[in-house]
Amino acid sequence: MNILSIFDGMTTLQIIGNVVSFFGAIAMVLVGFIKKREHIIGAQCVQFGLMGAGNLFLGGISGVVSNVVSIVRNLIVYKTDSLNIKLKIIFIAIQAVLTAIFDLGNVYGLLPLAAGIIFTFFLDTKDARVLKVAIIAGEILWLFYDIHNRNYASLVMDVITLITNTIGIVMIQLSMNNGRLDKSK
Repeated sequence: MNILSIFDGMTTLQIIGNVVSFFGAIAMVLVGFIKKREHIIGAQCVQFGLMGAGNLFLGGISGVVSNVVSIVRNLIVYKTDSLNIKLKIIFIAIQAVLTAIFDLGNVYGLLPLAAGIIFTFFLDTKDARVLKVAIIAGEILWLFYDIHNRNYASLVMDVITLITNTIGIVMIQLSMNNGRLDKSK
């Protein structure tokens, strides 16, 4: 079996979408090993940009919406170090409205929205472990979205991201047990 046979039957845009998503997915996996909350949030902006572009090529409009809203949300949290309930509701409402406008009738389009809601509510936590659990919960939803959109590069990396964030949680816990890391870092 030829490794390139995974692209059989795919359009040029789907192949480009998978390639772009692959680079975003690499960033996503690397985020799993980052221990400091501020660095997690910053690195995710790069990830979201690449993943959003990949979703655009694949026709995953709610994925594009989710990633663009996530970049703006993360930049605000990165600059202000907080996200009050009012801002959380505003970001969720923006994402919900844009998803409804641009992805009508696609039940799979609700998966990035649900992932965004989960992550938005926990983004301002000071505990990197809680942030990683939110990433894991959202990533499970993205896994099903990527299956639906034939985003194979992201699908593989979704699984790897689940693993790396779980390892990241264990690493943080071990560091805390050894007295080397404050849980908010």
